[in-house]
Amino acid sequence: MKILHFSELGLPDWRIEKSAITGSKFGHSVYFAGLFSPNYRSDVFKKIFRLNWTWQSKLQLPYYYDLLKKQTKNILDELSPDIIHAHNIFAAKISSEFDYPIVYDGHEYWSAYVKNQREIIPKIDAIATNTNILSFPRNIIRNGFKKILRSRSEYLWMKWERDLVSKYPSITVSNNIANELKKYGKKVVVIPNFPSKEEIIKFPEPFYHQRLSSVYAGIESPSFILPHRNLNGLIDLFNNNDLGYLVMIGIEGKSTNKINFKGYLQRSIMYDEMMNNSIGLIPLKRHWSHIYISPNKAFEYAHSGLFVLATSLFTSIKEHLGNNCIMYEDNAELSNNLNYFKTNLEELYQRRIAIFNYARENLLWENYENKILDIYKVC
Repeated sequence: MKILHFSELGLPDWRIEKSAITGSKFGHSVYFAGLFSPNYRSDVFKKIFRLNWTWQSKLQLPYYYDLLKKQTKNILDELSPDIIHAHNIFAAKISSEFDYPIVYDGHEYWSAYVKNQREIIPKIDAIATNTNILSFPRNIIRNGFKKILRSRSEYLWMKWERDLVSKYPSITVSNNIANELKKYGKKVVVIPNFPSKEEIIKFPEPFYHQRLSSVYAGIESPSFILPHRNLNGLIDLFNNNDLGYLVMIGIEGKSTNKINFKGYLQRSIMYDEMMNNSIGLIPLKRHWSHIYISPNKAFEYAHSGLFVLATSLFTSIKEHLGNNCIMYEDNAELSNNLNYFKTNLEELYQRRIAIFNYARENLLWENYENKILDIYKVC
């Protein structure tokens, strides 16, 4: 079969690539269509097609959407795929304009995403207005136009998600999202965003650490705090208390004798850095949207031999890790847990070995490949 992986984003995108590798492994020809990625180098896809996605086309605005539709038609006429594996609602929506079998793969739960934006956007607008005070009248007009477009996006994206799930077999990343989507469609399967066996097969078993060291890996906004990615108090917690060492991956900052900011690291280097620590943190302050988020960082921690501590609304972490993690409520409880492990390093070491072995058996992309192949058959 010819399978076209279709996305509004470019490459690399590891979830898309893992899906394509699965298809290729089982004898299918895989292709990609999406944003142009000039620096992408890989032999995963037989051919990569370029599409000029714009924010206007994502809002289905006339001309822009028609132009994207014409580009899509040219690709489909040339390739004539047996299945379109559409990643996210934009690719799935434009694909639905044509008569091809479609699998909808939602990397986000878009209904929750839209609600999140309602909290985030006013903060962005406030920053934009304050930094451009001389053009205040123009900002009023611009912000009014933005509100109209946002209302349109909220309506469209939530409607598209419901319509797509009701019509096409669908993939999502967590059980909580699947339970919501099954209200609209019955053919919904969960494929967690686990690492592949190829990524982790050479990872060494955890070694004993003489001191407590924790790591947080994430990319946070430098200009304002996102409500669902709020790290308030974490830096002060480590700087002002004796809780061991903290490594921050993906975040720029001024290092201290207790905190080391590493900035962006390539995946292989990131794993190497993680292995030098004992605890993997997902310390974002509790937010209603966390029940719909399945952070792949928790599973990367596990494969790196890190015991996981996460705030309690990340229920998908608990579902997958079971006793190989501790869920906590706030920074005070996080502090208590870190103080405990600081004086119980041998117990922590045994927990690290346990989660490492558990991950190698259970937290693998390959364990879910049959679900991808089965949903292709449903098409």
